[in-house]
Amino acid sequence: MGFEWAWDGIDWIAAMVSVMASMALGFIWYSKFAFLKVWQEDTGMTDEKIRSGNIPLVYGSMIVLLVTTTIAMALVTGNIGDGL
Repeated sequence: MGFEWAWDGIDWIAAMVSVMASMALGFIWYSKFAFLKVWQEDTGMTDEKIRSGNIPLVYGSMIVLLVTTTIAMALVTGNIGDGL
């Protein structure tokens, strides 16, 4: 009994909904209405530093990593079977 790459067992719509939900939660969490100011104070970040960063690289890498982790979790949970 080994790990099988069950790509056909992944619900791709659910995976993309999961990615979008993670992004939405992150946008809300780090918004000005929630914890942006607390995060900025703790890390020493300012609005100017954030604006001067490479925003497409930040968002692009966030999307790639979210898709990667979502697919990995789908593959792992697909192999657990009735054990979860």
